[in-house]
Amino acid sequence: MQNVSRIIVKNYFVFIMTLMLIPMFFGCGGGGGGDDPSATSITGSAKSATGSVTSITSGTIATQSGAEIHVPVGAVALTTTGDVGTVVFSIEEDTTANPTLPEGEERITDVYDFGPSGFVFQQAVAITIPVTDSDDPDTVTVYSINETTGELEDLGGVYDPLTHTVTAQTTHFSLNFGARRQGGDARQQAKGAIYLDNGSASNYNWKNVCPYEILNIDYPGSDTYFKGMASVAPPNETAGWKDKILYILPQGRYKMCVESISRDFQDDLPELMGHKLLPHIVVVGQPYLTPLGSAGIISETLLIGQAEFDLQPGPCPCKSLPTPSMGTGELMVTLTWHSSSPIDLDLWVTDPDGEKIYYRNKASASGGKLDRDNRCDNYENGKSENIYWASSPPAGTYKIDVNWYESCDGADATSASYKVRVISAGNVKTYSGTITTDELVSIDRISVN
Repeated sequence: MQNVSRIIVKNYFVFIMTLMLIPMFFGCGGGGGGDDPSATSITGSAKSATGSVTSITSGTIATQSGAEIHVPVGAVALTTTGDVGTVVFSIEEDTTANPTLPEGEERITDVYDFGPSGFVFQQAVAITIPVTDSDDPDTVTVYSINETTGELEDLGGVYDPLTHTVTAQTTHFSLNFGARRQGGDARQQAKGAIYLDNGSASNYNWKNVCPYEILNIDYPGSDTYFKGMASVAPPNETAGWKDKILYILPQGRYKMCVESISRDFQDDLPELMGHKLLPHIVVVGQPYLTPLGSAGIISETLLIGQAEFDLQPGPCPCKSLPTPSMGTGELMVTLTWHSSSPIDLDLWVTDPDGEKIYYRNKASASGGKLDRDNRCDNYENGKSENIYWASSPPAGTYKIDVNWYESCDGADATSASYKVRVISAGNVKTYSGTITTDELVSIDRISVN
């Protein structure tokens, strides 16, 4: 616990920057060029996989078919009590999803459900998706399906012809897939990029960039599908802390913020140094059409040395706050729903002894606990409810239900989509559906041996 205490007192760990290291950083046996001996590598079945990563470890979770999650050190937030957190990551192929693409585009991968849903990471994690099309795509992107609106969000992405996969970064999970697009279409022309270059920086590294002020967008509406995530560096670059970051965003004029961290690991974590609001206007005025390292046009290069600026403490103001880690264990049932109009749904799990764990009974004699509740008085769109058995859930049948408890004051929603993820003995199964006013939905009865 002494090591944990030293971690907790770090003034700004809770806000560790959002950009991550590339997939090569997270191989089996350690990440960061050997800086993290606690890295994990987990391979599941052909179509699904699960694996746990903590606040002080990195990890790779992979299916046998080539879908992967690459988690850097510090991506997993601490718990609400300041302890080292754990997140159970999961990958499932979704054979029911059939997203509608913009005209002229073609889906070239299967659709994957990356989990957990409703969770914002402190650093972006990388997702890798195998390409099912036999031809190498000239122009590729990874789409995320917004779980509230159903709209597609463009994450960018880099295609690797050696592994026939496409990789992108994200700070939160959803349904994701890769698509081939026409390089000259109007939507692609609106896509710009800046390039963050650390130059010869030795001990510190600029790891995050985001616009703290948007002065104008050249193509109105393009900001709804380009979310400003950084595309991963090409696979052939040297593994470890990256000196160069590609940041995808709509063409326009911005004022940018950058964050810096030390390259040195202390207490198993990179120490956040602070941020700087760049005073000059960054003009993103040309389309970015091809992956980093090829002949694509970069609108502007920000060449930054670590000693140039006096840093302000804490994270960039344009960065989303991370979600605290929740309870995990051998059995874990998590409910997530998305509704811009606030509603209170409740997760019920009845154990083999007939005891129901829910908001009025948050701990059972069998060891089940409800540690996350999304109510009207603290409603957050996409926030999860979570019931788990840390160890030794009793053998038998568990009944899982979702209840529409109430519409919050003034809410006009009469239905909502939900997702229930069940982790049991390292296996994952996700249930999706729609619930309506005052309905009780029986999700499933699962057996635990």
